[in-house]
Amino acid sequence: MASGLILGILFMRYQKWYLAAVAAGILFGIVWNLWHNTIRNCSEKDSMANARAWMYPAFRVGCFLAFFLAGIFHFAENEAFRQNYMSKLQDGMQVTVQGKLCSKQLKNGQYSYYLDHCYLSIGQEILPCNQILFYQTSDDDSIGQTLIVTGTVELWKSASNDGNFDAKAFYESKKIDFQLKEAIVKNVYGAEDGFGEKIYRLRRKISGVYESCMSTSDAGVLSTMTLGEKNLLDAEVKQMYQKAGISHVLAISGLHISVIGMGLYKLLRKIKCSFLTSGVIAGTVIGGYGMMSGLGTSTIRAVLMFFVLLFGQWIGRSYDTLSALGLSAIVILFDNPYLLWYAGFLLSFAAVLGIVAVGQTLIKIKKPFFTFSENFLVSFAIQLATVPLTAYFFYEVPVWSMLINFFVLPIIGVLLFLGLLGGFVGLLSVRAAGILFVPCHWILVFYEKVCRLSVSLPGAVWITGQPDWQKLLLFYLILGAVLFATK
Repeated sequence: MASGLILGILFMRYQKWYLAAVAAGILFGIVWNLWHNTIRNCSEKDSMANARAWMYPAFRVGCFLAFFLAGIFHFAENEAFRQNYMSKLQDGMQVTVQGKLCSKQLKNGQYSYYLDHCYLSIGQEILPCNQILFYQTSDDDSIGQTLIVTGTVELWKSASNDGNFDAKAFYESKKIDFQLKEAIVKNVYGAEDGFGEKIYRLRRKISGVYESCMSTSDAGVLSTMTLGEKNLLDAEVKQMYQKAGISHVLAISGLHISVIGMGLYKLLRKIKCSFLTSGVIAGTVIGGYGMMSGLGTSTIRAVLMFFVLLFGQWIGRSYDTLSALGLSAIVILFDNPYLLWYAGFLLSFAAVLGIVAVGQTLIKIKKPFFTFSENFLVSFAIQLATVPLTAYFFYEVPVWSMLINFFVLPIIGVLLFLGLLGGFVGLLSVRAAGILFVPCHWILVFYEKVCRLSVSLPGAVWITGQPDWQKLLLFYLILGAVLFATK
């Protein structure tokens, strides 16, 4: 279903014959696989069994085709909706927008306000539109309230040079088509979202605990790593992590969910809580944590997959990573099909596919040929699956990242646990939190030294430029062929 939806979106966007050919190839693969494993083994005497054997592949083929068509129509609908108002906007145009405040962030001394369920007033015409971004110097409004804002339209600009930040591609993939400059809030009405606002305030308070108990550099890294709060993150530290190839530890992802969610779930099961009770408590905590950390794309993916795992535990079924990954892709892309061109979405899903497809294959064959630990092989698998995308979006590849991650990842769980625990304890006692932050400081010092060492090594960063998409496709086709041959 997920592959059908993705191909449908791509086909509608580019309208190329070879995308239809890929869809036909996947259909052929489904039918061939099911024929090989199911239908050809049917008994000629058992007509009911034969009927069931034919119904299953027909259902699979039907699901793929249905989601392929859904992808086409869903993307076409979103494009028509966007073009209905974007064709009438120009830089410098004065407009009025009404929308619900869905989230806000403190960045560079300003508050970023994001409105959804928006209506755009252009002259006498009122049009529904996607999300709007504007900045405020004070935090006077609450999440959930409806704001009426006037300001000047500023359309996003594409990168002027290769490798520069492409604001147009980044924000449009988030369904934020323009920002309002010199924005003035004219009116505010409606009740606030009490839970959403409390979560936001909690996030700000915990970030304040980090700021008061740690150095600015440490507080910035820990606040970004645990809360998704990037206001304190030093630009030099961020660049250092990127050059070393460990910037993924700064994003809220499956690693955080496994440390927090699975840790809590296993603890509840150990004290004899039922599957349902343990799942509801752990799921509620993870859902709240996801909201507090801003619900980025990788966070949503990890939370959805965790919910699938909990549901499977409750009904007594085994957890299949690829099925959970496919379901999360469907949910995310139905909400926003443009995320298919967002680096965070692609890297997050590629990393999980690398663990499942590449990592598991390497682990199976490691005993006869390798003496590496499984952690090293998983790290290698992630790098192998994501390095083409890294080159495509960032124009460079950190050469030693696999080796660096081998030292970084084993202790990231300790850092996250102590960082979050210290943040909550600090709401009650700053002194007690300071004790918990001592190991966090030394782990971050270790990370910094490892990063600086990696950057100083010869050939630390390979400047690739942006490779053609055909090269990326060729790389993944060769990788897939190698994996298939080793099975």
